[in-house]
Amino acid sequence: MWMEAVTTAHLIPEPKDEVDRILQSFLALSNWGMLHDFDWDRFYRFVIASYDAGKTWDEGDVCQLLVGYRMPEDLAKKLSDVYRRSLLTLKTKRLVESGSHKMARLTGDAT
Repeated sequence: MWMEAVTTAHLIPEPKDEVDRILQSFLALSNWGMLHDFDWDRFYRFVIASYDAGKTWDEGDVCQLLVGYRMPEDLAKKLSDVYRRSLLTLKTKRLVESGSHKMARLTGDAT
């Protein structure tokens, strides 16, 4: 599987922005057969960068994006679920840090 990740690196287009650059780094350098801690670090950097840039996708779009780079569908589904959960964690963390969670609790708006 590691060779598959290396041989598909030529399919990755030039990055349009920092989020694309971080995603492409993850795609090109990860061992898709068994993700290593460094691979997870690159993936979480992608999640954080997309959140910070306001460039987020839903779970299905992330899965399609990864499959489009020839990632095995089962791994793409797993990572898209991790992406969704990570975004929710980031949103909650940022709400708590900003103090907005108190207003969200009062209004019922948790986004």
